[in-house]
Amino acid sequence: MKRSRAKLEKAEVRSSDAIRNWQDRFGAVLVLSFLTVLATLGPMGTRQELSQITLTGVDDSPKWITLAGIFGLIVLNGIFVAAETAVEHLRAVHLKFLKEQNERQAKRVQEMLENQVRYASACSLGSQTVRLLMVLACFLLAPTATRLLNWELTYWNITIATLLVALPIGVLNLVFG
Repeated sequence: MKRSRAKLEKAEVRSSDAIRNWQDRFGAVLVLSFLTVLATLGPMGTRQELSQITLTGVDDSPKWITLAGIFGLIVLNGIFVAAETAVEHLRAVHLKFLKEQNERQAKRVQEMLENQVRYASACSLGSQTVRLLMVLACFLLAPTATRLLNWELTYWNITIATLLVALPIGVLNLVFG
């Protein structure tokens, strides 16, 4: 009994380490993708040439829908993170207690215990996808932020505005998501 429990605990540690390694790799891919987009979308040339290039035809539509979407994404990310934490902390003791209370819920928990790694991975994937969507929303809000700061619509100004928009969104996501 003790041997099987020790094996189970080792398997749980290995699976959670595998999930964390996967998350680290996915995060690195996101950062590299962002840097690649930043490098390829910008025109090639000297800094002086880049500051003279302006963007025209940028959408002036109201951005309240994007802001509402960002807050919705932060809430959704919080749900994914909470679900992932709950799944990772689920133990057989919980199942034993639940069997005494409600047989139907105990069956659900039993299935979650059997497929714990799959559920945690799905929650992690959902959370990473939501974060990617938040980054895209930052790009959508950048031209508006550039105009609010009374900056000219150049590539570098929009890039800086994207980072300025991403900072409060990142903080909100850190606190609430």
